[in-house]
Amino acid sequence: MYNVAQYNTAVGGQTLYNCSDGYSNTALGYTTLYSNISGTYNTGLGYGALYANKGTNNTAVGYSTAIKSINTTDIVNLFLIFS
Repeated sequence: MYNVAQYNTAVGGQTLYNCSDGYSNTALGYTTLYSNISGTYNTGLGYGALYANKGTNNTAVGYSTAIKSINTTDIVNLFLIFS
């Protein structure tokens, strides 16, 4: 696989794990932005935040906040999603 990703910041195990084309992403927390392949300008803070992200311009803060859309901000806790 040819990787052209650039200007990304990843802190934590398996953060931005599948990122090969995306750029200008920030991921802090285990598996944050894990599935982000080509999304850009995303910020995920928290364990598993934006785990399944495929979009652009997203911000997620909290445990397992997962967004697949464009231009979204999500600040939530997994407990609140399922309660």
